[in-house]
Amino acid sequence: MMSKKSRDKTPEHKSEVRPISSPDLWGKIAPFLITAFIFIIYWNSLQGAFILDDHVSIRQNMSIRKLFPISIPLSPPENTSVSGRPLLNFSFALNYAISGLSVWSYHLFNIVIHVFASLSLYGVIRRTLSTPRLKKTFQEKGESLALICALIWAVHPIQTESVTYIIQRSESLAGFYYLGALYCFIRGADSDKARIWHGAAIVSCALGMGTKEMVATAPLVILFYDYFFLKGSFEKALLQRPFLYIGLTCSWAILAIIALGARTGSAGFGITGYGPLAYAFTQFGVIVHYIRLCFFPHPLVIDYLWFIERNPVSIILPGILIGVLLFLTGLSVFRKSPLGFTGVWFFLILAPTSSFFPIPTEIAAERRMYLPLAAVVTLTVLLLHPGIEKLSALRPFLKPFKKIISAILVIIVLMIFGTLTIRRNRDYHDPETLWKLVIKERPRNCRAFFNLGLFYLEHSRRDNAIIQLDKALAFQHESVDIAEIHYYLANLLYEKGRYDDAFRHYDDAMNMTPGNVNIMVDYGIALARRNQLEQAENIFRKALLIQPDNGIIHYNLANALEMQGKIKEAIDAYEECIRLDPDYPDAYRNLGDLLWKQGKPDSALLQYEKALQLKPDWQEVQDAAARIRNQIKK
Repeated sequence: MMSKKSRDKTPEHKSEVRPISSPDLWGKIAPFLITAFIFIIYWNSLQGAFILDDHVSIRQNMSIRKLFPISIPLSPPENTSVSGRPLLNFSFALNYAISGLSVWSYHLFNIVIHVFASLSLYGVIRRTLSTPRLKKTFQEKGESLALICALIWAVHPIQTESVTYIIQRSESLAGFYYLGALYCFIRGADSDKARIWHGAAIVSCALGMGTKEMVATAPLVILFYDYFFLKGSFEKALLQRPFLYIGLTCSWAILAIIALGARTGSAGFGITGYGPLAYAFTQFGVIVHYIRLCFFPHPLVIDYLWFIERNPVSIILPGILIGVLLFLTGLSVFRKSPLGFTGVWFFLILAPTSSFFPIPTEIAAERRMYLPLAAVVTLTVLLLHPGIEKLSALRPFLKPFKKIISAILVIIVLMIFGTLTIRRNRDYHDPETLWKLVIKERPRNCRAFFNLGLFYLEHSRRDNAIIQLDKALAFQHESVDIAEIHYYLANLLYEKGRYDDAFRHYDDAMNMTPGNVNIMVDYGIALARRNQLEQAENIFRKALLIQPDNGIIHYNLANALEMQGKIKEAIDAYEECIRLDPDYPDAYRNLGDLLWKQGKPDSALLQYEKALQLKPDWQEVQDAAARIRNQIKK
């Protein structure tokens, strides 16, 4: 009979790493230091404005206006930054419930997410440095080294796009789930409650899949972690943790169902003028640029609008560097070198956006370095640490100052990065400043000129808007809707009385998007106002071929017909407009006017009365109705 003591020692789980020791001083204060640093560095981000994609995905997003029924915020609108990302959309619904469209809660939420992600990274690094493969190398320095890595990662200026630009919470929130999944997996390797921890890893991974597509690589990263630090074999990892890896694999189904189909318009094969190889070759330079920003984070650009690289020299040189890094990563996998995991982490996380799968709207984006930056920072810190140790060994007089030297270096780095981050946050306070900075660094950026033009238009600075929109047309890019630029220019130029120029831009906009009814209607109205009635009529009739049940088009067609003296056709068009849109008072009024002119006072009065039911204070219609009543009485 087994004793109670022997029964308590279940054979189902055996710790694969040495139990992590109780935190030292640095370990105890690390969470408070990380949290304090982040709030200090990012506090001025609370004053940031809604910019760029924030307007469509948050300000104009009706699905975040209600929390219940929960199906509404979990069904984000199509063709936006929240498409296929229900949990991201739900997080904005929480913000809207708290502060409406006041930006402070959105920014505060982003800061808190970054805090949790940084704490998760600290936990991952701390526990990794306590594994048997690294424990001896880093001895008792695991706590402090993990803290240094987490702090540098947290305050690094390249993170501002993921934290300060509200809609890019997608990156930081997904990053938190990604790190959470890895942390829970590591905890499961050092716990007699492995299934609970691994279940939490699966849940965190699944939540990440519902937040952003980049989490798709999380199961692979966890498998590689298992290979490098725990099992030492892919086969052993898969065979001995079937529950974990089956669960992680199943989480891909979430991504397939809710995310991939919703974003086919912004990424994928067949929607660009170049192939996957051209995109992949361009990414050599992009990745090298990312690496440079890790060490020299200036200047930062919110919208690169990177062009496909055609110059062989600009492809080959960065390609050699990336090839060397990939070779070293592959070699580390073959040799099971622990530090090689940073290379796997870096390249696997970047793979969905920085390999051969085209994303024409953004070939390069700093936010994509949110998680890969952790690999660069950790590898750099861990490689520099032995150097300081060797320096003190070679120069004995430096040994007493070893800790002081290390602390000074860390403080200098944190001060530089922290200062740059605070300054970068200020750029987000004013969209005009932000776009001017983009133009300064990327003078061929069509989208930057376009958005600066829209900013001026929104603030009634129409002359400035025309100048910027003209510049946008000078640097066309396939990811920018050029027809939309022509459309805005046409409307502005018409207002300025430059009719020929306006009509030319209307023509260009229509030719580029022949099915855009909004452009056709505005063009038709502009032509009718300039007494080019036959052209206006033709455009309205073409629009009706596309949207025959659009009451607005019938109304404007009726106006054009009336102005040409085609009264019967105009009456028919007004009646069709009313049938389709019975709450359109102007249609009733205009129809009443025509019936009055045709000598049908009773019918005209009926239309005026219907107009007044919708718009009771309409003085002109009241007077017209009163005249008809007086005439009927006589």
